[in-house]
Amino acid sequence: MLLTEISKVAVSRPRPDYADRVKRGLDDDLLNDGRKSFWSGHSSMSFAGATYLALHLADHALDDGRSLGTRVLLWSSATALVTTAGLVADSRVGDGRHHLSDILVGSVVGTFMGTLGYLRSRIISSDERDPTPLSKRTDAPKRFMLSTGGVF
Repeated sequence: MLLTEISKVAVSRPRPDYADRVKRGLDDDLLNDGRKSFWSGHSSMSFAGATYLALHLADHALDDGRSLGTRVLLWSSATALVTTAGLVADSRVGDGRHHLSDILVGSVVGTFMGTLGYLRSRIISSDERDPTPLSKRTDAPKRFMLSTGGVF
């Protein structure tokens, strides 16, 4: 979300409905929001969450101990998550809040961040299963993650 807000302020791209906002004489807060189109926060956040969860579900679906029905359910759920994220992104264009490029970039950034977060969680998870203290391990990764509640 921080990257999204920085890009919105730095780029200051007008939303598709910006001219209408000016004509209607809306207050300063709504006019300022009208210049924060690039990139779509709804798209980036929905794809980040959907990607993270879809990768998690897909990972469990690949587990050999799962029945075929469970695998189908897990894959279907992962597909539904990503499809829903796409519908959220599409609705932002349909509502006149974003340009197509806003949602495309937001979707790519969200997918990248969701993937990065998932891969990072796998590293942390594997560290927690190893009983050897990190100070004694030679293969221990450098533990730094920029988040509000992660490992630093």
